Amino acid sequence: MKALFLLSAAFMAVVIFGFSSQSVAVTAAQWNAMNQSQKDLTIFSVALASEGNYSPDCKDGAKTIVSTASGGVVNLPATKAHPNDYQWFDDPHVTNRQITDITNVGTMDILQMYWYPTVASGHLRVWEPHTAIVVSRDATTMTWIDGNYVSPGNIIGQHVVTFTNFNSYLAANPAYPAGGNFTVYHVH
Repeated sequence: MKALFLLSAAFMAVVIFGFSSQSVAVTAAQWNAMNQSQKDLTIFSVALASEGNYSPDCKDGAKTIVSTASGGVVNLPATKAHPNDYQWFDDPHVTNRQITDITNVGTMDILQMYWYPTVASGHLRVWEPHTAIVVSRDATTMTWIDGNYVSPGNIIGQHVVTFTNFNSYLAANPAYPAGGNFTVYHVH
């Protein structure tokens, strides 16, 4: 019940990427007083409210969602330069979950990856590196919210990726033919 009170007390209009949207946002003090479930719920709410908004790129979309949700407390760390475009620098608010099997990903995990998803024509789409927030999952799929993937331009959207497709996209990457070029992070 405390989580609902905190979240409903913090319900307000915020500006994300220049568009006004209804979103759950909290102050830094509220964020710091939350337990992990409350933090995850707040990030989830801001991520959903961000759909359809402009983002310069996928990483900026995730950074803005997390920063907005945390009242500015958490700023996702920079991505390490090639050849480690699938890892971030260390940060006290972000944990590397050390996951090597994507089927172990959890909700509200953030994926940083170096991958090559295919399009309907069978051609490779180059999306390396790419950042996505996992908002749900089941036995065979993950649902992501990410920038510049779902629609043309740089729009935040939601889409489903199967674990099988995810692994095939990693394997298709000529820079990392063995796969395994992703890191799973969680904000705390």
